Amino acid sequence: MESAIWAKGKSEEKNITLAFVHEGKYAKGAQLTIKVAASNVYKMYIGGRLSGYGPARCAHGYARIDEYDFTADGDAQRIVFEVASYRINSYIYINEPPFFACEVFVDGKRMAVAEDFACYILDDRVQKVQRYSFQRAFAEYYRINMPRMELYTGKIKYPRAETCVTAGRKYLPRGVPLPQLCNTETFKEIERGGVEKRDGAPVLRNKPLTDIGEKLLGYPMCELEEILTDIASGFVYLPDKCGIGCYALYDANKEYSGFINMQVRVREHSELYIIFDEILGDGCDENGARKLDFTRMGCCNVVKYKLDVGEYAINTFEPYSLRYLRAVIFGDAEVERVWMSEVKSDTAESFKFTVEDNEIQLIANTARRTFEQNAVDILMDCPSRERAGWTNDSYFSGQADRLFTGTGKIEKNFLENLLLAPQFAELPQGMIPMCYPSDHLDGVYIPNCAMWFALQLCDRLKSSTMNEPAEVYKEKVYDVIRYFEKYENEEGLLEDLEGWIFIEWSECGNDEHLRGVNFPSNMMWYGVLRQAGELFVDRALLQRAERLRIKIREYSFNGEYYEDNCERENKKLIRKGHITETCQYYAFFFDVADEENDKLLYNRLFEQNRNDFLKNEPCIARSNMIAGLLLRGELLMRYKKQSLLVEESKDVFLKMAIRTSTLWENNSTVASCNHCVASIVEKWLVYAYTGYIGCIDGKPNIATEFLGTNCEFEGYCGSTPIKITVREGNRTVKYNGR
Repeated sequence: MESAIWAKGKSEEKNITLAFVHEGKYAKGAQLTIKVAASNVYKMYIGGRLSGYGPARCAHGYARIDEYDFTADGDAQRIVFEVASYRINSYIYINEPPFFACEVFVDGKRMAVAEDFACYILDDRVQKVQRYSFQRAFAEYYRINMPRMELYTGKIKYPRAETCVTAGRKYLPRGVPLPQLCNTETFKEIERGGVEKRDGAPVLRNKPLTDIGEKLLGYPMCELEEILTDIASGFVYLPDKCGIGCYALYDANKEYSGFINMQVRVREHSELYIIFDEILGDGCDENGARKLDFTRMGCCNVVKYKLDVGEYAINTFEPYSLRYLRAVIFGDAEVERVWMSEVKSDTAESFKFTVEDNEIQLIANTARRTFEQNAVDILMDCPSRERAGWTNDSYFSGQADRLFTGTGKIEKNFLENLLLAPQFAELPQGMIPMCYPSDHLDGVYIPNCAMWFALQLCDRLKSSTMNEPAEVYKEKVYDVIRYFEKYENEEGLLEDLEGWIFIEWSECGNDEHLRGVNFPSNMMWYGVLRQAGELFVDRALLQRAERLRIKIREYSFNGEYYEDNCERENKKLIRKGHITETCQYYAFFFDVADEENDKLLYNRLFEQNRNDFLKNEPCIARSNMIAGLLLRGELLMRYKKQSLLVEESKDVFLKMAIRTSTLWENNSTVASCNHCVASIVEKWLVYAYTGYIGCIDGKPNIATEFLGTNCEFEGYCGSTPIKITVREGNRTVKYNGR
């Protein structure tokens, strides 16, 4: 990219959206190539059609170039990029100076660059609005007096902006396929009626509204033009009755992630509110209306439009995740159609897994849908509340990526971003950001995330999918090790770790379980030392790791179970009696415990269904999804418990697949109902039915044991195709076509 531009004097404005427009003359059949990089986010329209969304996110000081190839149809003469700059810290975008860089080629000849695009300020998007969530940027509120389609196809009534050349970035290739943009079926209307407004309804008051300042950027409440969640909280729904407004509730039949679309006919000036969530609440309210909690995750799942007379094809600028949507109208207007432009990864297109068990097939299909919605450019946690790249989730979702793609294309981008990340002034030296690309002005970090990152990097390097020597990343892993060394006590155990110690969303993560010497954290620390020692052939690390393993067993094991922590009493480390299911899984997963030395505990945990084990141990605190149930699934695979894997996968995931067609963050709907980590269940199921473990040293690792059910798996081991077929208990493996 030769140069980048932005509107003069607008680089510091929060929540501004610009349009960059180029009028082209392309003969029908001409080959059109468009290269673009931008910050923070863009949508591309060609001839009025949504044709691109990006960019793939990258580290501070870097940008990835997206490349699109089209065949001109004779009508698509206008290229429009909508580019938003938010200029706030978040978990989704880096707070950096905005820019737009573009090159247009026709039949291989460069015909235009960024400076050839006219720039307009899209002032119909209201700037001073609340954040969508603590983790994401701004909510959306529009005052529209002409359809955006006129911008895309010819008429422009937005103010023109003078541009200036601005600093670009160090440019990198996108590295992963462009996202698929495909329309869903029309949402089905399931309820309609009137709307009234009431005063005094409970309203949301959380950090994105009350804590705006130097550490959480945005607009203070006193500057907001409207608080969308306050307004929507006052709506009273009256099914099959009239009110001062009207509403309709829609069901997409399954959860989708992407841009919300509506066809709206407006006969007089009207207000439209789009209110949505992943699930409906149980039952109905006092008026008989279905419950839809649009602040369930602390988010502003409300988009507002003020519309003049006309016909509008509305689509949100940012992607959201939902199954249910309520359209509320005040005025004379009609919603004629509701659908979504789905945004998903196509990296799993060549992946195939079929099995005779319909319930398992449903779970497998749901795991793939969940992965696709969370792997557009990096490995996200969820496509709703955050769209963030968490360095604990990625340990598990990275393995799903390697299964679906063979090489782990998305995981490579994710790890590359972290390797390019600067040392944050707000974080301790050597500490990896808990999610990235993002900013962390509040100084919050999770030390356990740094260990998961080191473990993921070591694991991926061992699998030989990065095609790079381990020495390239040695310093990053050793930076993590050096950070933790200062917390080692006289026994070599980590004690009094600082930061947000995250083990799990369960009792295992309660403060009293984390004080002093936390053993799940120490079990991870042992795993880091051992894996780094093996990978980098470091005998000193291996010796330290073995001493640590012995000390963890000595202090954590009470003769029956591994306890969560020890605290100082008269300078001695004393167990506190906190026993959780999750701690047992950490012990076995990191090989502190094993089948031979912990036979009784092993039998309790892994020789029976988890529900049966817990039924007999009512005092043990239960595991949640991240990371207890994930570790259990990995252990059942390691210990060749294929039947239990299948049985327990149904116990945990079937209800999710049925309710949202996506897999959840928790073992309940308390948080995200579309979480990438859970897609690792596909790996477990492929293993259980075919014996395929994964790609090790660039070659397929296939166990001798497998369930005899008829099934078929097609995928890649590295870049080489592999196919496994099971028929009548007999298995056929084809690798590289042989």
